[in-house]
Amino acid sequence: MEYKIIHVMGDVFIFDIDGCIMPNIFPVIEEVQNDKEIINKKIIKKAFYISVFPEFVEFYKKNCVESLAVYFLTGRKQKYFRKITESQLKPIENYKNYIIKYYPDKKPHTLKQYFNWKVNSIKQIMNQWAQDFVRFHIYDDLEDLFPFIFREISPDNRNYKCKMIQGRTDWIYKTNVKT
Repeated sequence: MEYKIIHVMGDVFIFDIDGCIMPNIFPVIEEVQNDKEIINKKIIKKAFYISVFPEFVEFYKKNCVESLAVYFLTGRKQKYFRKITESQLKPIENYKNYIIKYYPDKKPHTLKQYFNWKVNSIKQIMNQWAQDFVRFHIYDDLEDLFPFIFREISPDNRNYKCKMIQGRTDWIYKTNVKT
């Protein structure tokens, strides 16, 4: 009798929120320097009327339900945006549990610090999983983030793909997941 070793791969999904799975509600990071409280109140009011793209919900139902894990890494600060973020993600909460990682409340928002935080967060997520059996799918709307990821996380050591998503139709045409 001959035995076969079956190599089963699992998928872990890492999504950005604003500009990726829903419209971006934030001004450019460099513009947010003056009165953060007033700006955050305006953004929360605007965010109340925005939801995740329906095309993302379909993608999520099709691809994430059987995955090992789903993470959302967001530049939103928890002290301002936790409630609205949880409300906006309600359309997907019944399909697969997920973890939201917010940008640190006390950390200033500069593009370099944001990219460093995001890459370090991705590395932490990857380090939680056995290297040989996991594929990571990273979705973000900021193309400038990807060189940071490639520089800090060797594709030779980790099985991952980065995909830039900048709108609703990208969830239909750019998101083919090969399992």
